[in-house]
Amino acid sequence: MSASTDNDFLSSWRNNVNSSKTRASSFDTLSGHQLDVCYFPENIDQEYLSKSGVPGQFPFTRGIHPNLYRGKLWTMRQFAGFGTPEDTNRRFKLLIEKGQTGLSVAYDMPTLMGYDPDHSLSLGEVGKCGVSVFHIGDMESLFSGINLGEVSVSQTINGPAIILLAFYIAILSLRVNNPGVNFDDLLNYPIIQSSSIKISFYHIIVVITVLFSARVSVFFSRLYIARKLKDKPKHSEGNLYIYTQLAKYVIYVFSILFCFQALNIPLTNLLFGSAAVLVGIGLGLQDAFKDLIAGFILLLEGNLKVGDIIRISSIENDEELVAKIKKINIRTTQIQTWEGNVLVLPNSILTRDQVENWSHSSRLTRFTIKVSVAYGVDTDLVKKLLETAALSHPKVKRTQQILVRLSDFGENGLNLELIFWADQHWDIKTYKSEIRFEIDRLFRANGIRIPYPQRTVHLPKDK
Repeated sequence: MSASTDNDFLSSWRNNVNSSKTRASSFDTLSGHQLDVCYFPENIDQEYLSKSGVPGQFPFTRGIHPNLYRGKLWTMRQFAGFGTPEDTNRRFKLLIEKGQTGLSVAYDMPTLMGYDPDHSLSLGEVGKCGVSVFHIGDMESLFSGINLGEVSVSQTINGPAIILLAFYIAILSLRVNNPGVNFDDLLNYPIIQSSSIKISFYHIIVVITVLFSARVSVFFSRLYIARKLKDKPKHSEGNLYIYTQLAKYVIYVFSILFCFQALNIPLTNLLFGSAAVLVGIGLGLQDAFKDLIAGFILLLEGNLKVGDIIRISSIENDEELVAKIKKINIRTTQIQTWEGNVLVLPNSILTRDQVENWSHSSRLTRFTIKVSVAYGVDTDLVKKLLETAALSHPKVKRTQQILVRLSDFGENGLNLELIFWADQHWDIKTYKSEIRFEIDRLFRANGIRIPYPQRTVHLPKDK
């Protein structure tokens, strides 16, 4: 940008300043020195203008008004609202009379929740913690006699935002003093505008409507899925959650894409412009993507559901975990252990490790207790004692054969396995612990020693 272009740019800005409304106030220092509206460096180049610019112009880093706040002070508003629209209207007028330059509307709970004042859930709450607005007539009464062209309005709204915003825009269009401004002009008024994007009231209404519709669609999709799964014999709360999650993600993805289209944001440019960022994120989130893919596999296959009791055997070590599934998310799964602890596992673990679903198999399950005895003991006696310990527990099935296997010759003793059958039960750890106590008692009573690590050191004799 040349020096002449810079001067033209600043001259244009100063013309906007001179044509802007200025308050009848002194803007001099306490010493009587006149202050300029805004100050700039001696050398202004393209980089400075693109990053800082001038007041009242994009990127608005130096304020939204050309003459800053010499024309209009910052907005002062108090959160207010109670009783009827007429009551709150009198309060608004009093606040404006006392110097307030903006309004902040507090709605009551029935209005925020989308309930009519005569609804049973609205009993005792109408106008209690905010103003009750039921229809467009209430909105008109709320702002009766208030020049909305001079006073800005902030509204704190929840679910029914699109309805209340429509009420406000409707009465605003009827109250505009300028005859050249109509409802279409109001809707198309640019809120955010640059060389590549323009966002108006119309676009905001469309986006709010789409997102609200998406939320409603998710709600009704859940009802539809629940009705479809109700008549199926294998229906469970886990299935309902799985299909509802999938429907929610699909609905929100398409809704966001539609919003981009409504805002005239080219998706191709968006994708190409963020390609490098996505690649970087993808490299840094490889494990997260693994968990997401595993989550989709779990959700689609339906082999694991909420409420199932599973046993996870790690492929990296001999550790195993018995737990109950509490919730299955897209990336993680919540399980509850026998001790009552809730663990959050990445879904990739459930697809990588060996998972036995006790809820899908027969309740009769084989369990193993590992034990070691010292070398030289009577193995026949040991075998008999282990069988006796297993049969002493009432939960062990006597109709099934109890096995005692010599699994290995260990470094310090014989490694044995006691194998028995029992019903799958949440307290299996308690049962195995009680059997181990009985084994210890029988071994001590019969002189059977359990080995511990030993090492023999031979020292050479002195010559």
